[in-house]
Order: sequence, then C-alpha cells, then structure tokens
Amino acid sequence: PVWLQTTTFGITCSFVRHPTSRLGKALMIITGSVLVPLRLVGAIATLSLGWMWANIALIGLDSKDPSAKPYPPTRHRVIFIGFRILARILLFCYGYVWIQTVDVDDGKKSTEEKEKVIPKVVVCNHTGFVELLYLAYAYECCFVSKAENKHLPFMGLISQAMQCIFVERSDGGVNNTSQKIRERLEAEPGVWPMLSLAPEGTTTNGHALIHFHTGAFRPGQPVLPIGVETPFSPLWGYDPSFSCANMTLHIICLMTQPWNRLIVHKLPVYIPSKAEKADAQLYANNVRQEIADTLKFEVFELQWCHKLMFETTAKKRALGEKILTEKNNGVLPPAPVFTHDVFGNVLSTTAL
Repeated sequence: PVWLQTTTFGITCSFVRHPTSRLGKALMIITGSVLVPLRLVGAIATLSLGWMWANIALIGLDSKDPSAKPYPPTRHRVIFIGFRILARILLFCYGYVWIQTVDVDDGKKSTEEKEKVIPKVVVCNHTGFVELLYLAYAYECCFVSKAENKHLPFMGLISQAMQCIFVERSDGGVNNTSQKIRERLEAEPGVWPMLSLAPEGTTTNGHALIHFHTGAFRPGQPVLPIGVETPFSPLWGYDPSFSCANMTLHIICLMTQPWNRLIVHKLPVYIPSKAEKADAQLYANNVRQEIADTLKFEVFELQWCHKLMFETTAKKRALGEKILTEKNNGVLPPAPVFTHDVFGNVLSTTAL
C-alpha cells in the first residue's frame, strides 16, 4: 500500500499551509473590517439565490437521487446558465476579482486534431473550493465530491441540482462512485454535464501534486487537464489554499484580502495511448506529470490518509484511522514522518 511505502523520514509535507505573519494578521484585521461585511452580505445573497435556483431546478425530480437521470437539453441549459453567473459572483465575493487563464500548447498534436476531441471530464489539482467554482463558471461542470458536502447549507442542495456525484470514503462507496463515473463518461457527448474530478482525492496546499486516483482514467477516454495555482502573497499574508482548515474561518480570511490570485492553466486535451488505456494508473500518473511539469510542481506519492495528523477535527482523524486499519488487516499502520513543508519550514509534528 502507498501509505506504508511512504512511511519514511525526510518526506516533504504537501498539506501544511503557509503560516500567516504578524504583519499579515494586522493587515487582515484592518482590511477585513471593511471588506468582510460587504463581501459576506454579497456571498449570502448569492448563495440564497443559488439555493432558490436549485429548488426550481429540482422540481419534478426524484428528491432522493436527482442525478439518476440526465436533464433534458433545455432544462440543463437554463439551469447551468444561472449557476455559471452565480459561481462567478461568488468568486468575486471571495476576493477573486479577476482570474488569469493560460492556454498551454504542447505542440504534439495539430490544433485541428485537438478540436475534434470532445472531452467529457476535466481533471484538476485540488487546492480548495475556488477551482470548483471556476470550473462551474467556465465549463458548466458538475463534480465528484465527498458525501458530507451533500448536507452543507446552500451548497449541498446546489451541488445536487448540478447533478454532482457523491462518494463515501468506504470501499463500497468508492466502487459505486467509479461505476457512476464510467456510466457518464461512456454516454453520448452532451447527455450529462461535463464532469470535473480532483484525482488527488483531497486538498493540498497548492504547491505540489500527490497521488492521482484512477476513477477518471479507467474508462480510457480523453480528459482535459487543468492546473491551478493559488499564489501566496507575502504582503497580505493569508494562504488561499484550503488544506486542514476550518471552512467558515477560511472563507472569512479569504474575504479580508483585497484580492486573491487564481491562475488557471488549460492544458491540451490528453488522449490516452493503448498502454494507458490498458493501465489506468499509468494513465493517471502521466496526466499528473503533465500538470506537474506545467505548474513546475514536485510530485509525492501521498494520499488523504497521510494528512490525518494535520486535520482540524478529531472526527476526521478517527474516520481516517478506521479506514486505514480496515485496509491494513486490522492494524493501524505507522504515520509518515514529515520533516519539513514545501516552503522549507521544519515541522515538529511527527505522529498522529
């Protein structure tokens, strides 16, 4: 198992966020006293509109599983136009006034050939919820998300109306999710919303890539790789990545920043080779390397279970320990020893 192979000394931790300096905290208080009330009102109003729009979208559908069947084309178009607008307004409320996009050309295939391929899935590195809002805005994407998000205020109902796929952390839940992903990717183009997956399966601090799971790659179909950067500002001082952070506090802190940066790198559609179609992990690793090369990130064979020692709640740590124990024949494997973070800071936390 990957978590046992990486239980060694000297591992760089991809989950610890950049610490906020004293100057940064002071600036956050000063700017936040003005910006947070305005942005908070805007975000709540936008989410309320989104919640109402989701209720309208779900009229006449199975309330238990609204994603069981695809929407008719007209219904889909009207619903997602509304969600696109709301997603962009939310990004503005969170301090993303403008978004920098970069088209990456690998020069390997002609533009004509690339345009003929219509990918049904976007794969993206996972730094938080910001890139998800961007993908909903730019590509009308729905998502594969952990089951807990289904019950979030506002966003839970909105994500159901967007026909997202929800996954449990258990083995059965993962297998069921893979089947749903395969069904959507094997359907005719345009039947379902474009699906966005974060193959890392958890959030990182946005400065490295970790293990890519194979769910998006098992069908052996082309994918659209997206690489996102959320640069840290030494002046304003708050790290915009969402890894091992409290959601409410994180949103408020984002709003204290005069502006947050989001750089989106759109890579060419990745068409798998015969070898990659036969080996989903090879396919996943090669796509990961393409994104890593574009972002100039290091790659580490780490997974969600490796960040347990940094999780903010005992409930998440207990869930992770349970899953790890079940996967390791009833024995909790030793935690990896992280010596430093990706910023070069020495870490003192070495065990769960």
